[in-house]
Amino acid sequence: MSRIKIIIFLSCILIQMGRTSIWAEDEGTIVSGINPYPVQELKYKQQSLYADFVDNHVFDRFQQYLMLSRNYQRLFNIDVQAQMVNSFDELPDTPFFTNRNGRKLLTIEEIKKGSNVNTGPDTLGEWIITKGKVEGRNPGFFITDSRGDKYLIKLDRMKYPEMISSCEVIASKLFHAIGYNVPQYTICYFNTDILRVAEDALFYDSDGFEKQFTLEKALELIEENGFKNNKGLYRSVASKIVPGVPKGYFSFQSNRSKDLLDPVRHEDRREVRGLRVFSSWLNHHDTRRGNTIDMIVEQKDGWYVKHYLIDFGSCLGSHNMRYKYPEAGHVHVIDVMEVLKSWLSLGLYKRPYWQDIEPFSPAVGYFTSDHFRPGKWKQMIPNYAFDKMTKRDAFWAAKIVMTFTDEQIEAAVSTGDLSLQEDREYLTKIIIERRDILGEYWFSQINPLDNFSLKGQKGACIFSFDNLYKKYGFAKLGDIEKYKFSVFNINDEGERVALLSSFESKDEGINIPSNLFERGNTFEIAIKTCGKYKHWRKEVSVIVNEDMQIIGINRDE
Repeated sequence: MSRIKIIIFLSCILIQMGRTSIWAEDEGTIVSGINPYPVQELKYKQQSLYADFVDNHVFDRFQQYLMLSRNYQRLFNIDVQAQMVNSFDELPDTPFFTNRNGRKLLTIEEIKKGSNVNTGPDTLGEWIITKGKVEGRNPGFFITDSRGDKYLIKLDRMKYPEMISSCEVIASKLFHAIGYNVPQYTICYFNTDILRVAEDALFYDSDGFEKQFTLEKALELIEENGFKNNKGLYRSVASKIVPGVPKGYFSFQSNRSKDLLDPVRHEDRREVRGLRVFSSWLNHHDTRRGNTIDMIVEQKDGWYVKHYLIDFGSCLGSHNMRYKYPEAGHVHVIDVMEVLKSWLSLGLYKRPYWQDIEPFSPAVGYFTSDHFRPGKWKQMIPNYAFDKMTKRDAFWAAKIVMTFTDEQIEAAVSTGDLSLQEDREYLTKIIIERRDILGEYWFSQINPLDNFSLKGQKGACIFSFDNLYKKYGFAKLGDIEKYKFSVFNINDEGERVALLSSFESKDEGINIPSNLFERGNTFEIAIKTCGKYKHWRKEVSVIVNEDMQIIGINRDE
């Protein structure tokens, strides 16, 4: 280790010894049943874009350099693996995530339905506006419809008709199918004649002062910002208010110590880290804590916190009020490395993604597969959990992305209700292209073997698996040369005791030598892939018990 590394390492020790860790949380344990604390003890976490920006760009970044463990990991290139995964290196269902398309392919109808519980607000009866939303990048208002359902209505812009609403709906359908909790989003057409305003409706003006929200103000907001279709109806996206008691955003770093069903720091959750991969697929570059919400779900025997992703107006080609800039997904808002490149080259460095900066259409915005580099994708504001994502986390996420068929993606795009067929076809094409680019990249970064199977009885057993790089058509002739197998006896602690056999094969299905079974006990089949990428030579180990059942999978990075 260099002298500089030693100095940095020792400095971190001294700093850490002289400070109290503000990262400390109750450790907690995984429990089943009810939360023993009164629900009132769970604090509401305020959220704002400015707080996100300052915390993640300045405070959290500086804090990370003062963390002993983080600097130790950085110096010695140590990855901290995600917790809350099972023995097969998969993620069980959690309050953040429910396995859907990755577990079993959803039908076309299920993709289109998403999280919907109805068809959206009733546009034949009255809408009572309960609150105005003038602040932020996309104005709108909160309503209660004639059925008593509550929604947030956000308007499409005249300059970019259909863009904001279609992006929100399409992205929400895909994130739901992936497995995340999302509100219901529906395209909604309405006439202003149905609008009424509650007497206590308020809004915050541009100066941050609270004022009365009137019908005149609502009509002014709609006429100045809204897009009216050829039937004379305003087009919007209606986000149904999710059930439960809101408790503010969820942190991408720490967990809630009062929630015993959430015992792991969020930065060490696979579903939180892996969100980086899913966000890169749909170029959701505004993935931050302000676009999440925690809801208290109370049941007869207790309560739990359900964690939602919200606000998908910065997915695909949209950036809420306008189409995306070409640098979206390539740089942070403040990106020191990009600034240095331009500065050191005296302005000669040209960013490659600035070559084609025209949106495809006003309804699609700027969304392309050109220059998409999954491993280098960046969200608008830095995210510590995304920085901690390992190759195993990315592999898990990439597997889910690759389960989406062309037909499923086409179905999701159809829910955006885009008027022009060329817009629908283009969006479908780009999402498919980005899916394939993403899968090919992440399957090249780790030994991409999966779907292991052991069939037969002792003495005559076929062991098979899928090479996902090959399964999805990325492999060319000669990319995959052979597989090297090593079979070990292992003890109760999972340690290798003896090498029983080693052999090679070019196939993804082999006969396990019958003499191995006569020895009993638990054994491990370690596989290396020889071929195009060096990462494929890392072992994938399959653990098999004495009854010839697969009981675990380990992946080396």
